[in-house]
Amino acid sequence: MNKATTDPLEVTKTVKFSRFKERLTDDLFLAKVGMECSVDVFTKTVAEYIRRKENFFNELEIVFASMV
Repeated sequence: MNKATTDPLEVTKTVKFSRFKERLTDDLFLAKVGMECSVDVFTKTVAEYIRRKENFFNELEIVFASMV
């Protein structure tokens, strides 16, 4: 038997890499990633603003550090 077909780790790596390869061939992949990142940053900023209220602008460097 072929070792690549019997080793579950190799099968998992192959399946994961093929899915990643399919995503890279998608024309809108980078646009989707960009939209997802912008939504994440926006919601995190709103959550930090709600949490810190009037100290939001005084603690802006802490807000940005917590996002990274």
